[in-house]
Amino acid sequence: MSLRLVSTDEDLKVLIARVESDALVTPVEFREIREKADIEIDSITEESFRQALEVFQGAADTVAERLQDLALAVRRTKLGVRDNKDRQANSEKERMKQSLKRAVEFQLAYIVLAYQSSLERL
Repeated sequence: MSLRLVSTDEDLKVLIARVESDALVTPVEFREIREKADIEIDSITEESFRQALEVFQGAADTVAERLQDLALAVRRTKLGVRDNKDRQANSEKERMKQSLKRAVEFQLAYIVLAYQSSLERL
């Protein structure tokens, strides 16, 4: 499974294309996107939106952190390491990897659809 990230914002399109150009998101690129996202949040000065934006910003940070935690848990279980002696174990590992990806992608789709049914419609 795989999700594609697209944006109607030209600056964000360029940034996404640059980050995805080598199929690897480096820590520097990840930090850069987070910093740019924070700058965009900070640029909204309308007081009536500030609290909701700050909560949303915190939720985005939490989602990103939990994804990193999940990736670390997967590495600790050696889910990505093939067992050269046990084909059944490899089959189970592959099934679990696909199940994890599917579960997370459905959650991310839920978030994107929430955006599409709310703010994107403005």
